[in-house]
Amino acid sequence: MCSDGGPSGGSVVVDRARALAREWARRGHALGLTGRRHEVLEEVRAEIAADAAAKGADGRPVRVEIAALDVRDSEAVHRVLGDLAQRLGDVGIVVANAGIGENRRCGDGRFAKDEDIMRTNVIG
Repeated sequence: MCSDGGPSGGSVVVDRARALAREWARRGHALGLTGRRHEVLEEVRAEIAADAAAKGADGRPVRVEIAALDVRDSEAVHRVLGDLAQRLGDVGIVVANAGIGENRRCGDGRFAKDEDIMRTNVIG
C-alpha cells in the first residue's frame, strides 16, 4: 500500500489500460469500460471507433459501452456493472484495474489516506 519504491505514474497505468482496451477491440470483443472520469472514457471509445481494425465477427465496429464509476462506492459498483452486463449481454472477462497509491511510508499519521487506498485497491 505504501512504499519506499520508485514512482509509478498514473498516466503509465492509464496508457496501458487504453492499450489493453484497444487490443481487445481489435480482437473483436465488445467492451464495457468504467472509470471515474467520463471524458477519458469518451476519448478511449472514440479512439477505438477510429481504429479500422476494431471489428467484430460480423465486420461491424465493436460495441463500446462506457459508464462513470468510482470503485470506492460499493452500491454504485453493483449497479453500474449490472447495467453494463445488461447492455452488453454475456460478459466473459472482467479486468479490475483500479488502484491508487503514494510513494511514502505507512504510519505517518494520515490514516484517512491509507483508508482511501485500501477502499480503492482492496475493496474496490
